[in-house]
Amino acid sequence: MIFTYLYFKFLIYNVGSDNYIDIRKLAFMLEKKFKINVINQKIKNLFVDNYVSNLNKPKKNLNFKIKSSSFEAVMDVINNLKKNG
Repeated sequence: MIFTYLYFKFLIYNVGSDNYIDIRKLAFMLEKKFKINVINQKIKNLFVDNYVSNLNKPKKNLNFKIKSSSFEAVMDVINNLKKNG
């Protein structure tokens, strides 16, 4: 989350990505990248919960720009965890 101070109020921006990636596709990409086996178990999903981020507010108010894809962001987190423990 990005916090900014404006007009004596705190505005909160829930920043996501407009680059959708399916969790199964992400797992497959990580499997190929790290040469690991990912357990692919079919789950009978009775409830579908989709989160759709809206970046209009941060783009307009903060001149926010996405610099990496969802996969690149996940790889950045993994590499930072490897480096910093």
